[in-house]
Amino acid sequence: MIGELQFCLSIGAASRLVSEAMDRIAGDHGLLVGPASVLVAVAANPGKTQVSYSSALVINDATLTRYIDRLEAADLLERRRGREDRRVVLLHLTEVGATKAAALSRGFAKLEKGFRDSLGSTGFEHLEAELHQLALSLAKRGTDA
Repeated sequence: MIGELQFCLSIGAASRLVSEAMDRIAGDHGLLVGPASVLVAVAANPGKTQVSYSSALVINDATLTRYIDRLEAADLLERRRGREDRRVVLLHLTEVGATKAAALSRGFAKLEKGFRDSLGSTGFEHLEAELHQLALSLAKRGTDA
């Protein structure tokens, strides 16, 4: 019906709808979806460097730093120096942050389950991998591509 623009329009619509659902989940816990995503990522993989989370979430360093600053100010996350190399800064959740991250994870998991149920497990896993690859590619070369 829309021809060659179908991909961009479809991915735009899906992105908007998923974002709205994630915004509601994060908002229910007093957060925006960006910082909420960081909180969940740190819960899943505690004690990593900021660069690790930036790569995994496909978020630029400046934006991630703002999110971390907000989470730290809210006493949800803390920066700790590495034991072996004191120059390295590692991210960890506070007790309050861990509780909030667990609740967010449950909400995001329920949302993902709906997608998995709609697409089937194989379709979901394939789409997840392809979308992550697309996000990495766009981040690397810019969205003008």
